[in-house]
Amino acid sequence: MPKVVDHEQRRRELAQAAMRVIHRVGIEKTTIREIARESGYSSGVLAHYFANKNEILVTAHRAVFTEARRRIQERSERIRTADDLREALLQSLPIDDQRTMEAFVDVAFWAQAILDAELREIRTASYRASIDNWEKRIGEAREHGVVNARSTDREIAVEAMALIDGVSVEALLHPDEMTRPTQEALVDRFLARLEASPSGSEDPPIPP
Repeated sequence: MPKVVDHEQRRRELAQAAMRVIHRVGIEKTTIREIARESGYSSGVLAHYFANKNEILVTAHRAVFTEARRRIQERSERIRTADDLREALLQSLPIDDQRTMEAFVDVAFWAQAILDAELREIRTASYRASIDNWEKRIGEAREHGVVNARSTDREIAVEAMALIDGVSVEALLHPDEMTRPTQEALVDRFLARLEASPSGSEDPPIPP
């Protein structure tokens, strides 16, 4: 009887292999042959799933966002407490080897996206989807009294993504300075501002 292949599982395995190769040698030196060697599958198998190298890079890029959302969902289906929101943010930051690899893949993808309109469109779609997801999470947190800031949920979601992207770059460039305790401290300061009761003048709005 022919072996039943779980194509989605195999695609995830190949995406993870691509992420490991990109992290190890960089996007420029990543090849289908190297990914095949890393994954344990043949180049012919990769050709069945991916038309070219760009398609592999896009799959690896999307896997970064999928993995972060999966971890957040596993730990808390809804944001009910400050700890839930803190954990959700930390799951998106490079505080361990896995998440550092994911940050590396995403940041490396940026350089390609700046010069390639198609890749830039894909990265923009990922960014907007993440903003939508964080807006939903912030809204859940506000419902449970975790967020009291005057800023809208959307504005806070944009700030959260700016925090994640900024910390990711700094942690890759300056790992001795942007350590896990430093990242956690930045998250705690961000959350403290969200939890504080609104007073005084409103924060200036962030343009859409």
